[in-house]
Amino acid sequence: MGLPKKFVRDLEGIFRHVAVINLKAWQRAYPWVNQHLFYDLVEDPDVYQDHWRFWHNCRAAFFEWALHAPLRTDPDKVQRRKRKGHAVLLVFISLCIETWGYYNFLRRIEAPGNGTLMWWGGQMGKTTKEAKDYSCSPIQDLFKLDQKDKAAYQRKTQAAPHGLDAS
Repeated sequence: MGLPKKFVRDLEGIFRHVAVINLKAWQRAYPWVNQHLFYDLVEDPDVYQDHWRFWHNCRAAFFEWALHAPLRTDPDKVQRRKRKGHAVLLVFISLCIETWGYYNFLRRIEAPGNGTLMWWGGQMGKTTKEAKDYSCSPIQDLFKLDQKDKAAYQRKTQAAPHGLDAS
């Protein structure tokens, strides 16, 4: 299935916009500067260091998940990237549990203001097995969003890459 020229043009526009400022789209969408921390940096430098590593290793995947554009990659590469992301997440969560204990870690994560911690969970993909039990609206890929809701598509592509989660 070929993608419409308008759709391809909009995606290219997102990446062209950040190329001008010599960044990758995911670097612009998920900068470390002003990143919300759910812990005290001074009290827990080990957690900060691992959080920083996790963030920088996975923010390209965060961008792909939030943008949810059709990918033209080999499925094995996609699965490998997901497995690597899950492994990094498990290491980071293990460190947090070792540092604060299970229940204290949960209290920190569930505290008000931590809603942007998309790696903790969030919307299910429309075609995933978890989506059938998901009570909120699942993520829609950009192509289907363009077909069903032109205004939402425009908001999403115009806000990308910097305001991707806000749209």
